[in-house]
Amino acid sequence: MLTITKDMAVQPQESDLLPLCLSACEPGSTILPSPADFLFFDIETTGFSAESSFCYLIGCAFFREGRWQYTQWLAELPDQEAGIICAFFSFLKSFAYLVHYNGQNFDIPYLCSRCSQLSLPYTFEGVSSIDIFRDIRLLRNVLNLENYKQKTVEKFAKIARTDKIDGGELINIYREYVHRRLLDEDPDASLLLLHNRDDICALPEISAVLGYCPSVFAQAAACGLIQPESLDCRRTAQTGDQDAEAAELLLRLELPFSLPASLSWGNFPFNAEAHGQNLLIHVQLYSGELKYFYPNYKDYYYLIQEDRALHKSVASYVDKRFRRQAKAADCYTQKSGSFLPQTDAWKKPAFRKSYADTMFYFEAGDAFLNNKQDLLGYAIQILQWL
Repeated sequence: MLTITKDMAVQPQESDLLPLCLSACEPGSTILPSPADFLFFDIETTGFSAESSFCYLIGCAFFREGRWQYTQWLAELPDQEAGIICAFFSFLKSFAYLVHYNGQNFDIPYLCSRCSQLSLPYTFEGVSSIDIFRDIRLLRNVLNLENYKQKTVEKFAKIARTDKIDGGELINIYREYVHRRLLDEDPDASLLLLHNRDDICALPEISAVLGYCPSVFAQAAACGLIQPESLDCRRTAQTGDQDAEAAELLLRLELPFSLPASLSWGNFPFNAEAHGQNLLIHVQLYSGELKYFYPNYKDYYYLIQEDRALHKSVASYVDKRFRRQAKAADCYTQKSGSFLPQTDAWKKPAFRKSYADTMFYFEAGDAFLNNKQDLLGYAIQILQWL
C-alpha cells in the first residue's frame, strides 16, 4: 500500500470555506464549524458495481496544522484494498463532516458494500455527510450550466485543473500499473494519483459555489455575519414615470464571502445580481389599486354599487337590492398605494390584483422601508422565491 501526504498547491482562504460552514450549520444555530472539521474525499474504483469491482485509491483533503493538505492511499496490488479502506476509516474518526461530490450516490454506498464483502467493521455512522453535488444541482436555475459534473463546476468556479483524464480511462492505467508491479518493475503512479488529487483538492474551492444558496444567506444573517445595518436600500423616484410599475426598489447586501463568478438571475418582478461580495436585488414596485380578499367569504355580503364586501353584521342593514351573498372571488376590500410583491403571503395583510392571481403584495410604507431588519428578511425571502 502506498500512502502519500503533501501540502495542497493552492491554499484556500478561510472565507472560501464560509459558505460550506454556513451550509453545515444547524438551522437557527449561531455556532459554525471550522475548516478543520471537514474531510473532503473521493475514491477511484475499477468499475461501478461494488460486487464485480474494487476500490484501488482513496484520497482526502483536509486542514491541519494551519495549512491545507491531502492524503492518498493507493492499493498497489488488488489484495491491498482492505488496507486502504482501513486507513481511510481510521483517519475519518478525527472529523465531524465528510464532504464529497455525488458521494451519496456512489462513493459512500460503494465503500459500505465493499466493507460488507471484505468483512470490515466500518460504517459512516457518527459523521455528517455533505454532498456538494446535491446542493449545487438545486441551483440549476441560477447557474444554468450545461451539466453538473465536477469538472464543469470547477470551470465555472475558475479552478485550474492539471489532470485531463477521466475516471474510466484510469481503470486501464491502473491495470497496467498492477501488471508491472507483479513483474517486480517500478511503475509510475503519478497519473493515477493526479486525477484523484485534482478531484479532492478542488472540493474546498468548489464549496464556494454554495454561496449562491438562499439557505446560506439566511444562515449568515442568523449568525450575524450579514447585519441589517449593512443593507443599503434605494427606491427609484416615481415622479414623472410614464409607467408606474417601472418604479424599483434596490436592495444591496455586502456578503461575508466572495462568490466565485458574477451572475444575474430571476424574472419579473424579482432579479438578483452577484458580483464578488456584493449582492443586488431588484424589485419592481406596483403602484395602483389592489384587493384584500377576506378568507371567510360566507360571512360577508358583496355591495354591488360600492364594489366591495362588508361583514354581514354590518351589511345586513343595507337594502337587499344593493347586496348579495359574497363569493370567494369578490369578497374583498380595495386599497390604493405603493406595494411590494411577494410570491406567498409572507407579510400580511397580503393583497392581490384578482382572486386568481398567484402574486401577492404588501404595502411599501415608510415603516417597512425604514426598517433594515424587515428589509433583510424580505431580501432573504426573495432569494428563496427565486
